[in-house]
Formats: sequence, C-alpha cells, structure tokens
Amino acid sequence: MIPMFVSGGLLPFYVIIVKLGLSNHFLVYILPMLFSAFNMLLAKVFFDQIPPSLEESARIDGAGDAVVFFRIVLPSSLPLLATLSIFAGVAQWNAWFDALLFVTKQDLLPIQTLLYKIILESQATTVEQIMRMSQSKTQVTSEAIKMTTLMVSTLPILCIYPFMQRYFVKGMMIGAVKG
Repeated sequence: MIPMFVSGGLLPFYVIIVKLGLSNHFLVYILPMLFSAFNMLLAKVFFDQIPPSLEESARIDGAGDAVVFFRIVLPSSLPLLATLSIFAGVAQWNAWFDALLFVTKQDLLPIQTLLYKIILESQATTVEQIMRMSQSKTQVTSEAIKMTTLMVSTLPILCIYPFMQRYFVKGMMIGAVKG
C-alpha cells in the first residue's frame, strides 16, 4: 500500500516517460494511467463480494473458465468498470500537468492545459490592454475568463456523470442467488 500513497517522485517518472519515448506522443496520456494501486484494491474488494455460488452453479452446468468470465463475472462487474472508468476519466480530464511536462506539440495538448494557458495569459494584463479595455464598451476581466474556463472544464463531466450514475448502484447482484 506504500506506493499508493508515496510515489517514486517526479524526476524518476519524467526519466521513465522520456526513456520510453512517450514525450510528444498521445500514449503519454494512456500508458502511465493503466495501473493504479487504488483501482486494483477497489477491483479486488468488488470481486471478493461476488458470491462463489454463481461460479459453482456455472461449473456444475459445464461452463469453462471463459464462459464463467464472459457470462457471469464480466456482466456482474459493470458497476466496477463504470466506476473505474469515471475515476480514470475525471483524473485524465483534470490532468493538465502531464501535458505541461511531456507535450510540446499544440495538437496534442488537452483542453485543460489550453484553459490553464488562457488563465495565465488573462492574468498578465499590460498597460496597453487596460487602455483598450477602458476605451471599449465591453470589458472582459480576468475573473470572467476564469469563470468561463471553469464552466468549460466542468460541463462535460456534469453531462456524462448522470448517465454513469446508474452503474454505481450495486443492485445488479441483488436476487442473483437465492439461498
């Protein structure tokens, strides 16, 4: 459990990503997130709660390992898969720092990094920009830009979450085994 709470550090992580050739590559967003100690513990606890009688009844009916996995374990683990995908999706959606470290190509930058750059540029107002804003009838302040980027960054998650919410309910296993 120690690696889950204390990582090896940023410098070794950076060296590994560069040595693997993942900098300026789309896989830098996918490969480092494939394994997570928290997700592994969550999956282990979930799979331990699946009643063994489900597998035993399938084995009595003559099912092999593949049939047990694809017809019993996988359909009953939809809540787990939905939960893990929500966690991974939100983590990657908010991971602007990875792109800041490893990506220099503009076409590979995620929206969070672009929004971060917009906020930084809006805070660095010059005297010329203040003069132009005072002469124009509409004024866009840095606070308005911050709130707009906040809405842009949270709106997709708010739209997707209600559709995934039904999988969080653990009711799929209720009534599966009577005994």
